Amino acid sequence: MTRLTLRALAAAALVLVPAAAHAQAATPGFERASPRPLAAGDTVRLLSSAGRYAGTITRVSPDTLMVAAPGRLDAVVRADVTEMYRLSSRESRKRSILRGGGVGLLAGAVLGLVGGTAAGGTSPRKDRTATIAFTADGAIVGALLGAMIGPTFRATRWERVDASATVPVGP
Repeated sequence: MTRLTLRALAAAALVLVPAAAHAQAATPGFERASPRPLAAGDTVRLLSSAGRYAGTITRVSPDTLMVAAPGRLDAVVRADVTEMYRLSSRESRKRSILRGGGVGLLAGAVLGLVGGTAAGGTSPRKDRTATIAFTADGAIVGALLGAMIGPTFRATRWERVDASATVPVGP
């Protein structure tokens, strides 16, 4: 490998490793218990003695939660809930497209650089045209693929909720 290839790989690693660490930390990023009580419209994931449920809360009563998921509506007894998490934030679609495009651009450029170096020949007087063309093509294809795939991996944050907390009584 040439010095240029090693430098490109090191630069890509410096950019990709923090992005991967952010995505890994943000995916199941559970936080402390929230002071805000449960309300209709909250997206939740919960574990009870009857099983696992995920969906949107349609109704909250002192003893039951109604959780709606595509094609089903479940009534979950609050006393049976052992763990509950509420969706607190989700990365915007635009930001995930840009992040995916950036990561794809770097990864494609590195792969193109490696491929172009290999295709450039082994003679002492290498032709740099293949290396430049492969790097540019790899960067373009990588950016397009990354922008298309980026929204699939949107970062979400979940906060832990106390399911046994009392329901506020309204008018």
